[in-house]
Amino acid sequence: MRAWIVLVLVVLGGGVRQSVAQEPPMAEMAKGFDQRLNQTLRDVINRGADLYNAGDPAGSYHLFLGALLTAKPLLDHRPEAQKIIDAGLAEGAREADFKRRAWALRRTLDDVRTQLLLKGDKLEEKKPEPEK
Repeated sequence: MRAWIVLVLVVLGGGVRQSVAQEPPMAEMAKGFDQRLNQTLRDVINRGADLYNAGDPAGSYHLFLGALLTAKPLLDHRPEAQKIIDAGLAEGAREADFKRRAWALRRTLDDVRTQLLLKGDKLEEKKPEPEK
């Protein structure tokens, strides 16, 4: 009976250890998150540009504002990006009309996207795709 208990514990312990080892490290998860957020902010910029070009700079501004307010708390691992957002929101609030406000937040979105590409203090270098 004792041998069975030991065998069960060894099997269960090995299974737990194996499942924990398969979880991606936090740095890898953050990198994946940063990439998804970068793509989402690109889509927000494109939709905001469509609104702006269709004659709705106020709609563009509010779309950009909502995206930045949503992204900020998700970037706890990127305090520099949060500072960029705070500065951009303040700049946008100081502008007199919605055209200038939209442009201020558009620049902020671009700066945040650049920050998301940073790895440490350097920009991640894009590796050339292998030739086929």
